[in-house]
Amino acid sequence: MRSAIQIVTTALVLLAFVATPALAGLVEFSVGAYGGMNLPLDADASAGTVIGAKVRVVPPIPMVGFEAWYAHFGSEDPGDLDEGDLSLALDAEGFDLWGVDALIGSVRGVAGFKWYGIVGVNSAEFEEFGGSETTRKLGGELGLGLEVAPPFLGLGIEGRGMLLFPDLSGDFDDTLLTVTVGVNYHF
Repeated sequence: MRSAIQIVTTALVLLAFVATPALAGLVEFSVGAYGGMNLPLDADASAGTVIGAKVRVVPPIPMVGFEAWYAHFGSEDPGDLDEGDLSLALDAEGFDLWGVDALIGSVRGVAGFKWYGIVGVNSAEFEEFGGSETTRKLGGELGLGLEVAPPFLGLGIEGRGMLLFPDLSGDFDDTLLTVTVGVNYHF
């Protein structure tokens, strides 16, 4: 709980730093929500759901943007999302991920079809078998996104496909494929 409060506080401070330049038109920013499916590629676990929220910041650098995000991965039957002595810290409803991505391509809030690549890092919580302590590990992701933005209301409809690697240290090699659809509101 304490780490969630720290993350929310950090996000609010960053939002305050971004809001002033955004109002001046130097930096664009948007908020979004998404949902879809996740499929463990290397494990015996079944497909599940993913829902999440994100904040996108687009600095005045062409073709580059950044996103901070949260996602909850759920599954009725998580199966074996474990390897060696580690498993993802699953509760009865799934597990949570936090992440930061760099977006490369057409990410501005203008009307049209906008393709972009995604590369980033995430943080997953793991637990050791037989122990009660959990630990966070640095993971990564690669993906591709398409946003369709009509020329009104500042909204964009977005689809994404991503490969998530929950642990880059090599202790846990399972990979997740996520396919999501969402909506973004551009300020």
